[in-house]
Amino acid sequence: MTLSPQSRLPLKKQPLRLRSAIEKCLLVVSLSMLSGCYEDVSWIPSGFTQSGLDSNIAFKIEDQKAVSRSWGYSQKVSFVSKTNCDSLFVEVALKDANGSIIGTTNDGYDKSFTKGQVITLNFMSPNRFVETSGRSINCL
Repeated sequence: MTLSPQSRLPLKKQPLRLRSAIEKCLLVVSLSMLSGCYEDVSWIPSGFTQSGLDSNIAFKIEDQKAVSRSWGYSQKVSFVSKTNCDSLFVEVALKDANGSIIGTTNDGYDKSFTKGQVITLNFMSPNRFVETSGRSINCL
């Protein structure tokens, strides 16, 4: 393939028709390169955050701090899945006011639910904790 003298000119000095064609090609190449890096998050409802443990699960902390109950403490967290799940099991670390892990607890949803359906789990402990941090999420 030989290059014409015009093809060696900077893009701004190319004839308009050729410049337009080159810009379209560059746009297609740029978009195709990005498509491997771009992750569709349109399925995540407003207020939810994609889980770092399972990219098909997003969560929303309903109680910003653990709530004191007569029997102990709890924190509600809602989950939504990008895919259908037969069940959901989540384990969390319990943290004190300093951010130190003081234990773990878990909760699950043993019924099937469809993609986009929001379910709320309640993480409970008789020990005082301030917040939770995900340890494992299993959408089975």
